[in-house]
Amino acid sequence: AMAVLAEFTPVKLKSRLNTWQGMWYTAVCSNLLLALLFHSWNVGDTIWRYSVAATAIFGVLILVLQLLFLVESPIWLARKERLDAAARAMTRIYGRAFMAAAPSERIPVTNQARRGLANVLLIFRGVYLPRTILASTVQIGQSIQYFAIGWYLPLISAALFGKDFVYATIGALVF
Repeated sequence: AMAVLAEFTPVKLKSRLNTWQGMWYTAVCSNLLLALLFHSWNVGDTIWRYSVAATAIFGVLILVLQLLFLVESPIWLARKERLDAAARAMTRIYGRAFMAAAPSERIPVTNQARRGLANVLLIFRGVYLPRTILASTVQIGQSIQYFAIGWYLPLISAALFGKDFVYATIGALVF
């Protein structure tokens, strides 16, 4: 989803792509509030099952919303020589009529990997290599940050606010 947004967001609005961090914090806080709700049901040590079930419900909901509203990348479709589908995607995105060129006027895509590992290796060639290195570096850095804080937040919170589940969870919400 972020790749599609980055591809079609006008330059003057690209800074809005960082709003996903606010969404991430909202999701974490919502999950902590759900954990407090599940704890109030006296489910004991099986609380993790309720959290996983809530995550599954939200995951399915997000999947359905993506299927309904997310448009496939027209550039990707065009590179796969699916020009009619790319034109439909452009029409849906921009709200104007787009039409693919007639089959006799189309220029075939050359040197295109068709399947499997060759497709994956494309991100390590040409103009994609610097982007792949940058994206990988950012992802690794963010993962270290999120795992260091996110996974250990309950332990940090319990050390600061006490071992009681409610106080530790409220402390995590304060963070």
